[in-house]
Amino acid sequence: MTDSAFVRLQVRINVIALLVALPLAWWIDGQAITIATLAGGLMGMGNFVVGAWLVKRLISGPAAQSKALFGVMMAGKFGVLMALAFIAIYILELDAIGFCLGLSTMVVALFIAGFMFATAPKGEET
Repeated sequence: MTDSAFVRLQVRINVIALLVALPLAWWIDGQAITIATLAGGLMGMGNFVVGAWLVKRLISGPAAQSKALFGVMMAGKFGVLMALAFIAIYILELDAIGFCLGLSTMVVALFIAGFMFATAPKGEET
């Protein structure tokens, strides 16, 4: 995982949001939607962590070749995400509503982490 304080905060909040969403999914429709919610949540969290890592490497890359490589990887990450979502919903036949519920925990976590990070008191400058 990346060493960014924001990424660590966001992942912790996403785990909490996912732990709240799983019993809700079980209550709504049982095991099938719960498994799909878990899969969507884990996929969203993995996508965020890999994206944060790629952006860090893209910005701080030492040479133009490495920046180009990480830029191509960043573009390819979206295609991989879409392929994994297709496999999860159409081939593994996971519940689409549950999968979207799991993915949406990432959005909730991003809003909460962004608000918490922006309103946190800043350290004293010396």
